Amino acid sequence: MTPVIEHHQSAIAPVSIDRLLDAIGAVESGYNDKAVGAKGERGMYQMTRDAWASVTRISFDKAFIHAYSMPVARAYLLRLRWDLAERHVTVTARSLARAWNPHAPPEYSQRVEALYNDK
Repeated sequence: MTPVIEHHQSAIAPVSIDRLLDAIGAVESGYNDKAVGAKGERGMYQMTRDAWASVTRISFDKAFIHAYSMPVARAYLLRLRWDLAERHVTVTARSLARAWNPHAPPEYSQRVEALYNDK
């Protein structure tokens, strides 16, 4: 194995992506697939158009449909996990929550982490 791959494997902690997405959905929208944010975020996970487009070519109009939004949100969260590891940031539920919503107050990532740990 190359040192880069070894580094990524050790830096990417075993965070359950599905459990974390569940916690993000709870905090972002209260599990509301039809939620619309103040800045145009859409769906249960309150994804932005740019975040959505960074991992799929599926129309952003589908962000309100859970069958589309969940796999797209999962792909985006996996990308964030990789990006954190690339920057040598320890990957935890809290650091991923901060990366998901970087402009939110610290209480946001604390709430996501608490829900994640309760699951």
